[in-house]
Amino acid sequence: MTEVELTKEEKRILRKALISRVALLFGALLPVFIFSCYMLYLAVMSFVEDNSDMFSYIVPILFVLWCLGARKYILPQYRNLFKYGKAYKQIIETTVLDVRRSQTRGIPFFYITTDSGVVINTKSNVIFYMDVPALEIEEGMKLCLHMIPGTRNEILRVAAREPVK
Repeated sequence: MTEVELTKEEKRILRKALISRVALLFGALLPVFIFSCYMLYLAVMSFVEDNSDMFSYIVPILFVLWCLGARKYILPQYRNLFKYGKAYKQIIETTVLDVRRSQTRGIPFFYITTDSGVVINTKSNVIFYMDVPALEIEEGMKLCLHMIPGTRNEILRVAAREPVK
């Protein structure tokens, strides 16, 4: 594993991802959360006023499920935003041990296991650059994985050649 400075192009892509995620946060996620809190408030107030109905029981359950889902699927991407200011990346040279392909609604997904312990799951990982298409990755192939230190579920680049130093 080596550490190298980020290129200008990689910094630009990370800045673009930061801007789009912040816009999504304020444009979509925050209004949905505020509306959900308001609905939860109305449901709780119906219990206080002794005017509860089925809606009063369903809303708190849906709110808890929404928060749990957001904690698992949305918040990790926003936690990674704080690490985008780093000036360097890690390059991990690894060998592919296993490639599994699955399909959901006609969309192919790949689960690639490497000898360095890094698993590339195209269904749940965010991959900014894929220099080698996932269809061409096979067992025994040498890969260079470019990652930002400290981020989870995000890979900056997957390359099939030696890293540029």
